[in-house]
Amino acid sequence: MEDQVTQILERIRFGEALCELDSAKSRLQSGQLQELIGHLDRMREHFSTMHALPEERSEVMALRQSLADLRVELRPCIQDVEAKLEESLKEYRSALGGDKEAFEKLSEAEQEGSRPLAYRFKKDYRTLKDLSELLSLLSADLMNLSDRVEHHFLHSHPAPEIGDYEYRDNVPAPGSISP
Repeated sequence: MEDQVTQILERIRFGEALCELDSAKSRLQSGQLQELIGHLDRMREHFSTMHALPEERSEVMALRQSLADLRVELRPCIQDVEAKLEESLKEYRSALGGDKEAFEKLSEAEQEGSRPLAYRFKKDYRTLKDLSELLSLLSADLMNLSDRVEHHFLHSHPAPEIGDYEYRDNVPAPGSISP
């Protein structure tokens, strides 16, 4: 579990770094960006204090619920980023018109020099694409961690004995209607 938490923390730091890029700042409204950064901060705080798996069922359920809540909070952020991603892609295609293939064959420096607006849209798209993928991975990581916590708890707490039942207890009673 420690590796998984470390991976989540690394992804959160990377997400925060992506949010600081000018292309993210220019595309996402300040409210959306602040909301996303706030969610990432809360996630970082949550995971930086997690050192061991809980042992009590109520603690396990509370942890799983908090992980689900983090995923629910993250979902609108993912949708906002994906909407801006689509918008950025449309603007990129619009700025290039029919010259998209020729433009993409140019080097980065040539692209920036020949069509600065299209290049900026392309750069914005890449940043938003990275951010979208990262947020989706974080959401998946939260779900996987929740499953792992539950499986760890179930394996460390064997099921109680339920007793032996005779086969006849499982056989239904004969019908009351005679043939």
